Amino acid sequence: MLDNIVNIKHPHSSVDLEHAIRIAQNKVPMGEPTLKTLQEVRDMLQAQLDNYDFVWLTGESAIELVDAAIQNKPIIEVIREKHEKNPEDHFK
Repeated sequence: MLDNIVNIKHPHSSVDLEHAIRIAQNKVPMGEPTLKTLQEVRDMLQAQLDNYDFVWLTGESAIELVDAAIQNKPIIEVIREKHEKNPEDHFK
């Protein structure tokens, strides 16, 4: 399922979709099956983000990219919707 995905780049960071997938795949414990869908990739990234005590900008960018791919929307639209939904999270 992760084959033949069109690679997109985040407009505000150096992360692209392929990098986001690699980040998530690298977090899979040894002996566990690799991630097969974008939703599994997103879940892994979100789990990592939830465990950190700091702002993980690369992880945030990676999730935005995966969300854009899952929703089949332009990355800018996904970012805009996220900021409009929770503006207090982005202006602390």
